[in-house]
Amino acid sequence: MQLSLKQWRQIYRSLLVLRVFLAFWGTGYIHPDEYFQNAEVTAGPIFGWHTLRTWEWDPKFPCRSIIPPFLTTGLPFAIVNHFIPLDNPVHVFLIQRASFFFSSLLLDYALTNLLSPPVPLHRTKSLVLLASSHTLLTFQLRPFSNSIEAVLLALVLVVFKKVMECGQLNRRVDTKEDGDSEENKEGGWNLCVLAMLFVLGIWTRITFVAFTLPTILQLFRWSLLSPSSPHKTRTLKSWLHLISLPTFYAILTTLLLIASDTLYFRSSLSIKDVVVTPLNFLAYNLSSDNLSAHGIHPRYLHILVNLPLIIGPGLVMFGCRASWVWLRVFLREMKVGGGGGAWSFVNQTLVFTIISSVTILSIQPHQEPRFLIPLLVPFVALVGNSRFFARVGKVFWTTWIVSNILLTILFGIFHQGGVIPSVFHLRTLLDERSIGSKDVRIVYWKTYMPPGHLLGVSQLDGDSGKVTITDLAGASPSTLLTTLSPLTLTANTDIYLIAPIYAMPHIPCLVLQHGIFPHLNLDHLDEVWEVGLRDGLTLGVFGWEGTCEEGVGG
Repeated sequence: MQLSLKQWRQIYRSLLVLRVFLAFWGTGYIHPDEYFQNAEVTAGPIFGWHTLRTWEWDPKFPCRSIIPPFLTTGLPFAIVNHFIPLDNPVHVFLIQRASFFFSSLLLDYALTNLLSPPVPLHRTKSLVLLASSHTLLTFQLRPFSNSIEAVLLALVLVVFKKVMECGQLNRRVDTKEDGDSEENKEGGWNLCVLAMLFVLGIWTRITFVAFTLPTILQLFRWSLLSPSSPHKTRTLKSWLHLISLPTFYAILTTLLLIASDTLYFRSSLSIKDVVVTPLNFLAYNLSSDNLSAHGIHPRYLHILVNLPLIIGPGLVMFGCRASWVWLRVFLREMKVGGGGGAWSFVNQTLVFTIISSVTILSIQPHQEPRFLIPLLVPFVALVGNSRFFARVGKVFWTTWIVSNILLTILFGIFHQGGVIPSVFHLRTLLDERSIGSKDVRIVYWKTYMPPGHLLGVSQLDGDSGKVTITDLAGASPSTLLTTLSPLTLTANTDIYLIAPIYAMPHIPCLVLQHGIFPHLNLDHLDEVWEVGLRDGLTLGVFGWEGTCEEGVGG
């Protein structure tokens, strides 16, 4: 696409505006983990709301660290709530989305630092490529642990690049191995930052090891080289001096994370109560029974389906082409001995990051597309650094634009898009009446699990059963009737059923009070077509007509 620098910048700014819109108004619901692995856990204690803790947060065997959710949603919640007390779940929703919108900007920052040619046009085109990806516009704006992992990986790569550049500067000035030049000092502190990021990433998701293993190995390879010449080996004394401070920071960060999790889950710092969440998570995922409960997939799914879905087929193809170039450079450097320049190290690491993560993650039989979110920046940077990117033509850009528009609309707006607005609507209904006058029974059927923190029910009303939420997931109509029947016989009870209109059987006394469009369930496309797009893409909020004399099934 032959556009001027000014035009590319206008496109990028427009994409930033679109990102803001999708962050705050995109209510598509991609996966329950986007809420239940983050804000559902942090909002409860801060606002005093009744929330649901899933299996990952079981104090007996916790598999997730509280620190990543605390840093990304808990801390913003606490800060805003301190200055402006919050009682509206909509504001809580906006705060968590704002947090991840601003964190997504770190990917833009990282990309600009990972692009080797300092050409404004080239850099802006690469930013447009990143900013127009549906993965950035949807998945990355959600509170997924994978989104946090993506940011941490991008920062690791940026700091790694700075370490490589400092090493290159040292060689140019012929620095002594144990010298105290500014470049040595800066490189040393960058290694400490890397050490802390490595540990925090592992405590976010243990899969972070798969993404950063090449960086660690490249750092080890680089650390063995003398700062005065890439063809000389560093002395043992110099090497130990180099790694001592980063090792200290890695150990310190590890101990702080272990102490934080132990105190959170066990309310104790006793040795017998120590909690190491990454090890628990690893142990859980090594059990075939546990994995089967989440779904077993063929091991080729990441390579053949998930990678093209998350990254884009065209970008994957160009990424493979660029990878082959840098693999040959790596083999040539290994053959002649020593190492190349900083940018050679960086681009090789991008290639190995992709290969390592896809290979290791493909070993596990449970494979979901979002597991590959962190690879977006490495792919864009690798392609952006290639010579052929400037010659990419209309075919690539046309298919890229069309596919990402469709997937952004699908995941950002349509997919399970009625669930969150329905929770907000129920909150409005609760605000319009006195909860103390009647009990409230809320049943969700054939939808994703509703996040309790967005309903904003107090801990007291939740624990006492004054307000209950029953998630029937994809249960049969008979299970729905069995669930509703005893509720209708209870006096002074308001009953709400939230279900897709296409799925609703005829139930006397249930009246459609509110419809939410659009709402798409990809597992029931046939039913959507049968009833028509309007009803097929509408989530209904049904209320029990108290004056009705018929019972369920009566």
